[in-house]
Amino acid sequence: KSSSCLGLSPVLLLMGSELSCHPCTHPHAVGEVSATFQQQPALLGKPDDSKTALCLSGGGLRSAVCAVGFLRGLEKLGLMAPIEVLSVVSGSAWATAGYMFAPGACSELLGKATRPAELTLDFLSQPPPRLAEGATAQVMPTARGTCCLSSGNNSHEVCRSLVSAAWLEPFDLHGEAYLAGSEDSMLQIKAENSELKDRAFLFPRKDRPGTWLVGSVVLPAEEELNKAHPMLMSPEYIGAPMPLWSRSRIYEPAIFPFKKDVLSGHLVSGGVVESFAFGGKASSSATGSVVLLPEKPFCLSKMITISGLGQAEALMKARSLEPKLRWPAEPELKSPSTYCFADGGVLDNSGLMPLLQLGVQRITWLVSGLRDLNLDFNLNTMGDDLDPDAVGIDEQVLDKFGFGGSTQSQKDRNQVFNKAELLPILAELQDRRRKGLPGVVRRSLQVLQNQRWQIRGAYKVSIVLVNLGKCSNFEQQLPKATRDELAKGKNGLFPNFPFLEPAGAGNALVSYTNAQVNLLASQMEYMAEQASALIRGILPRPVPKLKLRPELDVKLHAELDGIKQALRKEGPAKKYPSLLRSNSSPLQKV
Repeated sequence: KSSSCLGLSPVLLLMGSELSCHPCTHPHAVGEVSATFQQQPALLGKPDDSKTALCLSGGGLRSAVCAVGFLRGLEKLGLMAPIEVLSVVSGSAWATAGYMFAPGACSELLGKATRPAELTLDFLSQPPPRLAEGATAQVMPTARGTCCLSSGNNSHEVCRSLVSAAWLEPFDLHGEAYLAGSEDSMLQIKAENSELKDRAFLFPRKDRPGTWLVGSVVLPAEEELNKAHPMLMSPEYIGAPMPLWSRSRIYEPAIFPFKKDVLSGHLVSGGVVESFAFGGKASSSATGSVVLLPEKPFCLSKMITISGLGQAEALMKARSLEPKLRWPAEPELKSPSTYCFADGGVLDNSGLMPLLQLGVQRITWLVSGLRDLNLDFNLNTMGDDLDPDAVGIDEQVLDKFGFGGSTQSQKDRNQVFNKAELLPILAELQDRRRKGLPGVVRRSLQVLQNQRWQIRGAYKVSIVLVNLGKCSNFEQQLPKATRDELAKGKNGLFPNFPFLEPAGAGNALVSYTNAQVNLLASQMEYMAEQASALIRGILPRPVPKLKLRPELDVKLHAELDGIKQALRKEGPAKKYPSLLRSNSSPLQKV
């Protein structure tokens, strides 16, 4: 199957947790290809100037609330309509799941548009937008039927139940449903696989970006992060681009479409698989490789929980868990899993890298980091070992320019831009912030080749970078009582605003108050408005509408009606070609 939004050429692929040489006659086989590990260079992203993307970074609950506010601002200005790809990770994946799948008007999901002057304390105390309610949910580990850790249940399933209860259940998106890229894709899948005819499916809304990319990581169980491999998840496909630089290596099957380099132990991508088949077992038959229908669907709740496992672990407040929670690739099996998934932010918390993988050249990038830009930092002292805390910019920005990444964090291999490009960006951000403006800059950057992420490089990308931070102009327009609370700092209602510190006591999940969510979302809405001119500047120019003379317009519509009737009665072979050949036809004139 093909995906025009992902830039993938037509290819049939499959997925299996296990691969076997034994013939398969399982009644639930759902797909067949001639070569499981067929080379697919066309899966790699080529520079595409027509694609426009929005990139919402991770950052736990903070990034979820920021995503809702920023989307509200863009929707209000009509700037989401041109967006074709939405890339998210961790908390932004949680918040945008409802945006992509849930019914309802934007004003209902994202909240009504606000102005700083109306944000009184009473106004802010009202319930937040529906898509941000999960950030305020005081869900206990035993609430809503969620299993308690002491009952012996798997910790990853507890995480999934908690995330689902807060972010999916309010929209009835928490069921065990298969995923498809669209309604048409779902109908095609069901037509080709009779056993799926009555199964539940979820697919994104038509009025949303055509592609929703959710960042994650796959790695061998019990291994360190240096063996981790980026993995992209979407309702249509799951996997990663194949290697640009192939070597003569010995591979063994892993969790398809990934394979393992026997010598190094690293995983290598074999392409992508349709999401509805992800988790099925693959084996060989007389006519080729077959993938079996997974026992349980790889559903929406699994997808967003895996992407935000780090935050999910923090929400659980379970001291017995490991510092970095991992999701087993085969949770239903009793034996230990060979491979597992990890938080998408482990390798990249920006969501930018998948877009560069796909060759997108027009990107709005929201950075919901935890550091406020240091306006007193002397940029002339910048060296090769730039400290993220000193400059006050998030590591997810610095590592794209070759700064800040560490071998331990596995972000030292994320460079995609020249180091020299960072200084002018930081200087403009500092200048805008000193003037009380939001941290927003627009740049055209040369993309470098990156082997780990399979990024071709050698092309330019237009980026509008929106960096979370204090915005004096926004705060000055707030009512006096709200400004007074902000001035109290950690002793007020908005500690460390706009970064905020989630609060939680005892066994309750960390969460924000209504006022904190509403104020942060409103600032992000304001920042979207302030960035609108720069964002419009990177959008493709609209194609001018064709204007016909009134008399020709009438003839054209009459002629088109005739074509429709002819097609219904006689078929296209008899009537339609003659209409096209006729020089007097209004259709030919157009």
